[in-house]
Amino acid sequence: MSSTLIKKSEQPTAQSVKEKNPIVSVVSPYTKLLKEHGYWLGLCPFHEESDPSFCAYEDSQRYFCFGCSAKGDVITFVRAMTGATFGEALEILDGNSWGHGVTIAVAKLPEPPKRVSEKLELQYQKIFDSSSKWEGYKYSAESIGGFSFEAWKNLGAAWSDSRKCWVLPFRNAACEIIGFQYRFPDGDKYTLKKTHLGLFIPRVPVQKIMWVAEGASDTATLLTLGLYAIGKPSVKCCNDMVVEFAHAHNIERIIICVDNDAKENPRTKKMERIGLEYSEKLSAKIGIENSLLRLPEEFKDVRAFIRSGKTRAELEKLIV
Repeated sequence: MSSTLIKKSEQPTAQSVKEKNPIVSVVSPYTKLLKEHGYWLGLCPFHEESDPSFCAYEDSQRYFCFGCSAKGDVITFVRAMTGATFGEALEILDGNSWGHGVTIAVAKLPEPPKRVSEKLELQYQKIFDSSSKWEGYKYSAESIGGFSFEAWKNLGAAWSDSRKCWVLPFRNAACEIIGFQYRFPDGDKYTLKKTHLGLFIPRVPVQKIMWVAEGASDTATLLTLGLYAIGKPSVKCCNDMVVEFAHAHNIERIIICVDNDAKENPRTKKMERIGLEYSEKLSAKIGIENSLLRLPEEFKDVRAFIRSGKTRAELEKLIV
């Protein structure tokens, strides 16, 4: 009697599907990629942009977007495009492993309105309520390092047991949920397809002095130090939302944290300090008293600075 069950030895593994599916072949059906020096460049499939900032690297078989900070491998990409679980992504890739481009059925998610989506709010609350009942919730948050569980929770971080990742809500200047970022334990992260980039805004009282960080973990680090902070998902995006939020909440002074990001410009092929460049752009347009916080070059970001044993007082001395 024949059986349609897959033998255990024949079941796809992460390694096997990665070997069968080159990153460029998987990504190409969703954005036109052009060959550059050492990588492929195209418009990001995860957010709207006019200048290409999405790079696929053949050597590492990974991708990274300099606009929204989406990053990962072929498995992460399929999960982001389809809403599939890890196991489902393996099956999708295993069934499309001819190496000449895969056809992935993109999940038909409703386009949220420009401001608030009641469905997103309900979806998030369901995840958050379930997360708070998980015994390992606090331990897993603090294991990331550099910030407290309470700060992580104040940002609205919730653990999705079905996806095995953190879910962080993106909010607009009115604090309404407009999108989600999925963050996996290995550091991979992406914005849920068909939702919008926004700010990481803590659920604590707004203060007159506001710090602006890049990324949820840096924002949580500042909150742990007793500072009021909001975060952007990437140094290049959401500056207009920061400006709108600051004016709407009558912020009197802003401290902009400058990450020591140095990336190769896809067009000029030169290494650029994009953290400083875009922080200065925000400083120039915000219309409120502000200062930049410049970290020593050996520290990538605020979280790395604090994890090294530095204090809040030492951090504040770096404000220029």
